[in-house]
Amino acid sequence: MITPGSRTMAVSARSERRKGFETCPRIRRTPVNPAPSRQWLRWLAFVHCVGFAGLAPATTYALDPDKELSQYVLSKWSTEDGLPQNSGESVLVDPTGYLWLGTLGGIVRFDGARFVTFDRARVPGLASDTLTKLRVARKGGLWYATYGSGFGQLVDGGASSYGRAHGVPSDIVQDIAEAEDGTLWLATYGGGLARWYHERIDALGTEDGLPSAIVTAIAEDREGDIWIGMRGGGVARLRD
Repeated sequence: MITPGSRTMAVSARSERRKGFETCPRIRRTPVNPAPSRQWLRWLAFVHCVGFAGLAPATTYALDPDKELSQYVLSKWSTEDGLPQNSGESVLVDPTGYLWLGTLGGIVRFDGARFVTFDRARVPGLASDTLTKLRVARKGGLWYATYGSGFGQLVDGGASSYGRAHGVPSDIVQDIAEAEDGTLWLATYGGGLARWYHERIDALGTEDGLPSAIVTAIAEDREGDIWIGMRGGGVARLRD
């Protein structure tokens, strides 16, 4: 039952709340563009495809697993869109969100709107334009592996390179992996597994028990062990 006194108190309380509300700052609403550009939509579709390949965090975006593959939006880019060459040998997304491509015409960065090419004509010190693998370097930049010119690092617009002259057992490097302690592991064609640490290199070949000298892939697990994939030699593991 509401009495006159309680009604007065309720009106007073509402008045106090209204006064308090009116002292709050107004929130400025920012208009949202209702019609995103066609280029931006293509880029979102591309990022979704990359995420499906396991290169973007699955917790952020994911393609609907209940759809058929043919139901996804497939966007394509080629030399007509700015790529220097149509062979994408390696692809990764760096921590800042840039997409990087290793091609047979140099290293390429894509921001969703344009391609920027880093090749020997533009970057002093780059070993080769024929890339086989790209990896994010722990201290910044990219590690790159090449077909015929060893490996190197691209950072801040400059590049370094290392090959047979520096002790690398083969100039064909098919994969590259940086361990937690900064050790760099190289999968070489014909030279087995190579280790680069503080600019000193040594190698593990068939004479040391490696089943094949053609190493194609490397991975470090959470224990710090190194897993080695080989052509014709199965899989091997290095551990302390």
